[in-house]
Amino acid sequence: MSDFMEIQPSDCHVHVWGLDGVPDLMEIVSASGLRSVTILSAALMGDKSLNQNCVGLLAKALHPGTIYSFGCLWHPRTGTVQDPLSYEEQARGLIEAGCDGMKMLEGKPTERKALEEPLDSPDYDAYYAYLETQDIPVLYHVADPETFWDPDAPKEIREGPWFYGGGGYPSKEQIYREMEHVLEKFPKLRVVFAHFYFLSADPDRAAAFLEKYPNTSLDLTPGGEMYWNFSKDPERWRQFFIKYQDRILFGTDNMAGSGAYEMTKDDAVAKIRGMRTFLETNRTFQWLGGQQHGLGLEPNVLSKIYCGNFGRFAGRAPKAVDVARTIDQCQRAIELARTSPEQDEIIPELEVIEGKLRGLQRAKAT
Repeated sequence: MSDFMEIQPSDCHVHVWGLDGVPDLMEIVSASGLRSVTILSAALMGDKSLNQNCVGLLAKALHPGTIYSFGCLWHPRTGTVQDPLSYEEQARGLIEAGCDGMKMLEGKPTERKALEEPLDSPDYDAYYAYLETQDIPVLYHVADPETFWDPDAPKEIREGPWFYGGGGYPSKEQIYREMEHVLEKFPKLRVVFAHFYFLSADPDRAAAFLEKYPNTSLDLTPGGEMYWNFSKDPERWRQFFIKYQDRILFGTDNMAGSGAYEMTKDDAVAKIRGMRTFLETNRTFQWLGGQQHGLGLEPNVLSKIYCGNFGRFAGRAPKAVDVARTIDQCQRAIELARTSPEQDEIIPELEVIEGKLRGLQRAKAT
């Protein structure tokens, strides 16, 4: 991307849905001139997505120095095999295997409803305390755009998978209250909130939040509403970004691999191009289906947002992977998958991952 400033961004927020997505992700890295990417595992609800942590750890073992991996918790549902490990023990095992931090999707209304467990539940206390005392970073998805609760929202939202205007979903404010109670109980917990904490429509509230909770930051992963909201008052948001330049991280929510919502490499590269145009220029341009107005930030501010803040958050370089401990994680995932007919198709991939890990283990031994 030679037409942008010579700063290589660290993308703090990507997803890889399967092993086939790793080479796709590396193509995106190369085409976009990224310094690094962070693979975020999705919450393992019941017996779903049991490959996530193993894919992230293998990917960073195959591409040391370029890939970070944030692990996620597994939540058994009633009627499924019950994992004897507590949330704290799960996190400890993932960090010891080589994860650089933890990803929490539990604050998204769909997951929050399915779990029937508040974000500030005592069941999480030992887990949060472990993260806080060990200074382990967390990237947390909390809430969603306010229009997703609006009964007068456009038809495509009301008929989409993430409409919360009925069906017993917690309100956006309830989820915020739960999260902020967590931050009050664990004030040294270091958290980046995905999608700007869904506060792009309210700069005053976003500023008040950052002032009240000094160990929190916001990432810029585009939601459908975020850059539209920024573009409504670009000068005000420009001043916000300058004031909180140490608290904003670059992230895309790009996806790779089968099941990646039909996102192509070109889509991913175009998203990065749109974000960089928005951040680096002060002109109007077409993006996200309409006209956006850039912020035209200075290079010193951009350097922090693109990479400096992430380096302070997650480390200047990814942690080394403990291959033996990652094999243990993979074997546990296979064991869990074998208990569910719904996960039969994921076992071959987990076995391939285990085989590749054993190959790395043998190569290191020689």
